[in-house]
Amino acid sequence: MDMIVGRDMGPVVSGLPYIHDIMEFGPRGDDTRFGPYMKFVGQVRSRGYDLFVNLQPSVKNVYLMLASGASQRVIYVKDMRIH
Repeated sequence: MDMIVGRDMGPVVSGLPYIHDIMEFGPRGDDTRFGPYMKFVGQVRSRGYDLFVNLQPSVKNVYLMLASGASQRVIYVKDMRIH
């Protein structure tokens, strides 16, 4: 399993035995500019994933999930209703 995490969060998950590769991507700064973002999208797509699990569904992450080419996609939706 590969994992995309925010910048500087790689060390948090690096010791997990089931993580094969960690890709860091920042939610702000240079990573969000069009060119670097599209390059990152291309890197994700080139890996040929069959499953994409999106635990943080922002507009950019949903686009990344769709652009990944994964045939199966899971998205976490937070329930914002008051109970």
